[in-house]
Amino acid sequence: MISVEEAKILLMENIFSLDPVKIFLGDAVNLILAEDILSPLDLPPFRQSAMDGYAINFHERKMKLNISGEVKAGEKNRFIVPPKGAIRIFTGAPVPQNSDCVVMQENTLVENGYLNILSSNLKRNENIRLVGFHIKKGEIALKKGTKLSPAAIGFLASLGIKKVFVYRRPKISIIVTGDELQEIGKELQPGQIYESNSLTLKAALNNIGIKPVSVLKARDTKKNLSDKIKAGLKKSDVLIITGGISVGEYDLVKGCLFENNVEEIFYKVNQKPGKPIFFGKNSVFGRKKNKFVFALPGNPAATLVCFYEYVLPAIKKIIGFDNCFLPVNNLKILKDFKYSSGRANFLRGKILGNGVVVLDGQESYMMKSFSEADSLIYLPAIKEDSEKKKEIFKMGEFAEVHRILT
Repeated sequence: MISVEEAKILLMENIFSLDPVKIFLGDAVNLILAEDILSPLDLPPFRQSAMDGYAINFHERKMKLNISGEVKAGEKNRFIVPPKGAIRIFTGAPVPQNSDCVVMQENTLVENGYLNILSSNLKRNENIRLVGFHIKKGEIALKKGTKLSPAAIGFLASLGIKKVFVYRRPKISIIVTGDELQEIGKELQPGQIYESNSLTLKAALNNIGIKPVSVLKARDTKKNLSDKIKAGLKKSDVLIITGGISVGEYDLVKGCLFENNVEEIFYKVNQKPGKPIFFGKNSVFGRKKNKFVFALPGNPAATLVCFYEYVLPAIKKIIGFDNCFLPVNNLKILKDFKYSSGRANFLRGKILGNGVVVLDGQESYMMKSFSEADSLIYLPAIKEDSEKKKEIFKMGEFAEVHRILT
């Protein structure tokens, strides 16, 4: 059994990004650029008015000027400001060729078709966006490794860029094990409980823009489970299995993974909840064709803890993120609580101001507290023979807090 810290090092050492793909810009939200993007044009591509107002010749700013026309955004005609003249202009419109100042309309007075300029503080090229003022042709617009936020997509669209190279989202399949699990909508029979892990994982994946390619239910038989694993590996980059990874008589997952050429990277982490987590890879096709496999405990809260702490960081690295793990803050504990320090603890918490409170109901099968949580409070394991071993974490002490996606 290894520590949480060792498990995360092994995770990052064995996960790599998938080959980049070129996709439509509108489909690339929250993905990571796999190349530098150079601007294909000057932006703006022409001298552009930044205001509604009047285009003038700067040296005539103290004169009464005759308004001789107007130019609106999208205008194709090439205008010239005549001597002692002014042209009405609107935001985004091309500035007349010989104009070197746009006076905003709030600083003017129009009488009988003549323009009087009220401001005495005008400057040459005022309210004019010069060619390439935003970005020049050939400059780096966005660097490789940039996350394509809605704003980044809008910026690239303004440059006329239609497709981009990104690290693609992995194809993910989910396998749920356990004969005691009943499908939602059907009547529970004696000894059954409703299956929730598949919906939990689907929702967590949808939250990061990924839809599983399949969700399979495996029976507690070696052949059926092995067949489902084979099918999941065939169609997916990442296979997530819940349940059947402990040491019970019907915990068949680990053996079936080995039968399907899945190499173990680690199994069992000294943590609570989620101790019997398995991470491996199927490398039968060579390194560049690896399939990554996570077998998670079946208890719902343990499943979701392992997703946030291991599966989500792996997915983020696959799609090119540099910072893959949950954001971390050190916050004060707002009330005492008991815990066992022999194992690392991931406790569901709620951030309140500059502190965090441990929620009631920390058992690995309880999801009510998780539905109210916005964080996982991480308490590292303390060796059994250490004098620092403790059973109570006191109010006012600081703890490492991992913010989760809500």
